[in-house]
Amino acid sequence: MTGRPDPDTAELLERARRLKRRVIALRPSLAPGVGDPESYAAVHSRLQRRRGSAWGWACVDCGEHAEEWSYDGGDPDERVDAKGRRYSLDLSRYVPRCVPCHRRLDRRKPDPEPDPEGSTE
Repeated sequence: MTGRPDPDTAELLERARRLKRRVIALRPSLAPGVGDPESYAAVHSRLQRRRGSAWGWACVDCGEHAEEWSYDGGDPDERVDAKGRRYSLDLSRYVPRCVPCHRRLDRRKPDPEPDPEGSTE
């Protein structure tokens, strides 16, 4: 045995390496150690690692079976990503919701900011 993979295995490994390079070129945030730790995706990844799946919890809105963690909308330091998705870096701001309730909440428009001048126009 020479310690080298057989030709078929070597070809598969090289194809996998090329594919990984292309994926990272298209989505740099997938590269190990790269990406914004405060991004929407990074926060949701941390949420899954720390709190696990929302599966098995009851939806906070309707009591049905929850499937997703959902931002509660109450963080004064709320973030909005390039796609307009509101989120928080505070993982305690996420609650279990069923898919219909989560989508309904996401479609809702945020309340308008109060006018500091007191204008009602």
